[in-house]
Amino acid sequence: MKSGINLGDLLERAVALDPDSMALHCGDLSESYAEFSGRVGRLAASFASFGVGFGDRVCVLSPNCHRVVELYWALAILGASAVPLEPRLTPDEITFIVDSTQPKAIVAANWETLQIEVGFDYLEIDTEPLDDGRPNLDGLCAWNEYPSLTAPVSPETPVLIMYTSAINGKPRGAVLTHRNLITQVSQTSDAFDLTVADTHGLLLPLSHTFGAYLMFVAMARGIPTTVIRNFDSAEVVRQIDQGRISFFAEFAPMGQRILEAASDAKVTLAGKLRVVTGLEVPDTIARYVEGGVDFYCLYGQTETAGLVSAGKVSATSIAPNYSGKALSLSHLSLRDDQGIQVPLGEPGELWVRSDCVVNSYWPDQPTSLTEDGWLKTGDLLSSEPHGELFFYGRIGARDLIKPGGLNVYPSEVEQVLLRHPNVTAALVFGTPDPTWREKVVAIVSVRDNPEGFDAELMSYASQNLASFKRPKIIVVDQELLMDGHVNTEQIRAKYSGL
Repeated sequence: MKSGINLGDLLERAVALDPDSMALHCGDLSESYAEFSGRVGRLAASFASFGVGFGDRVCVLSPNCHRVVELYWALAILGASAVPLEPRLTPDEITFIVDSTQPKAIVAANWETLQIEVGFDYLEIDTEPLDDGRPNLDGLCAWNEYPSLTAPVSPETPVLIMYTSAINGKPRGAVLTHRNLITQVSQTSDAFDLTVADTHGLLLPLSHTFGAYLMFVAMARGIPTTVIRNFDSAEVVRQIDQGRISFFAEFAPMGQRILEAASDAKVTLAGKLRVVTGLEVPDTIARYVEGGVDFYCLYGQTETAGLVSAGKVSATSIAPNYSGKALSLSHLSLRDDQGIQVPLGEPGELWVRSDCVVNSYWPDQPTSLTEDGWLKTGDLLSSEPHGELFFYGRIGARDLIKPGGLNVYPSEVEQVLLRHPNVTAALVFGTPDPTWREKVVAIVSVRDNPEGFDAELMSYASQNLASFKRPKIIVVDQELLMDGHVNTEQIRAKYSGL
């Protein structure tokens, strides 16, 4: 028996409160909440007729558009899970995710990019009409009649399986549930003072946790969402100027490019754009704040289904690692390696206890939960007397690289580079980048022919790694290996200025 509230209930509530209010803008298309709910219901019923139901998975490889938003909601109502596929992943990376989740269907915008071979059958569906013989989402939304669905969707039912960057060589699919996302609907809305007078600008990809979760947060609260299909700073500014975006989330360098586009178009953001949140460089944050726009720094991860801290930046203090304060439904604690709370001002591992915490990776691998329900994030932060948090990085190493806000684990890149027959050792780390905050750098040693090998290895990396994971700089240095061991500290110091 169904028990507890789910996302479908919140959509029904939004429709009941104001069916004629706008739910979605995408290009020239606008849908009211009543229209959106009708399309979602028809889409859910059509998927059910194809045998997609409670507990099933559907992989999605598509840029942002209104059809993907409708699909995510339709699957949530069915009790099925969307498995977003990052378009920049390689065929091998996509094959791993598809093979792991064994979806009943795959929805794709471009089948030429989906070069996979798996040992099971699945339904192929086009994102939009392509006249290729496959069913498409528009056609499935056009059903005139559809039955009432009675899926036993509970708060613990999965909604999204979001694959994170690999820590030990293989990515892991975090299972986000209705309970996780409904918790975020409340605490994220509170953090940014979101109301139905706002309009969410969906700039980040729906294949990223931050993009998908904020879409659910906004629409569950009856807040319209304006979908930016492919990030275009001039289009974002146009939508802001027309009153269709009052808040958005972004990763560097998106915020900087929007400011430049606003300047070029002579558009004043103050009074139109209310809130920006994301990972940005201090200079860009300062420009928003000085221009009359509230900028919120933040902390979150896929395993918390979005944010657990956020804080508005003042014009006088913009620390590059400021992460705000705990959100209203998240209990945060900083612990040492023995699990003991650290004093104020001292770095410690962030532990989180909240209904937004993800309990498992697909299919049944537990996340880093303690017996009493704390998620050990693996991230090092410190806290000031009034709860302000400051981020320092991953525990035990300078491991995690975040180009443009995306996660890259050096071990994953190193393992790919080491598969090249001429590479004997590899060391991957991040260095500062004025545009992307960080870039990926790789130092390798080789068996022979070092001259010009960096270009060959760069080509090899482009074939085997998603674009955001590829090293922007590769250096061949035979001093990387010393007495059979990687000379980590000296090599890092030598190339830290790259």
